[in-house]
Amino acid sequence: MKRNSEKTKKIFAELDSGKSAKFRNTVKSDDQTDSDTALYKWFVQKRCERISLSVPITQEKALVLNSKLGGSDDFKASSGWLEKFKIRHGQRRG
Repeated sequence: MKRNSEKTKKIFAELDSGKSAKFRNTVKSDDQTDSDTALYKWFVQKRCERISLSVPITQEKALVLNSKLGGSDDFKASSGWLEKFKIRHGQRRG
């Protein structure tokens, strides 16, 4: 850590100044993280049961879990969202 202390200080200074804001992703709220985790657990369970999951079934389950866990009313389990979900959790695309 001592070896990289100057580099670390520079990064934090840039973060504080807002210079790196264009490179940052948005931070998810806890309710989004909870529903994402719950959906992943459901997804893994169904895969272990060798149940094939279609896009509409997965999207519907995401909407249900989001609602049950008090997620955002604006959440729309779109196909783009599903692709990012798969990438986040290392699932193959398709």
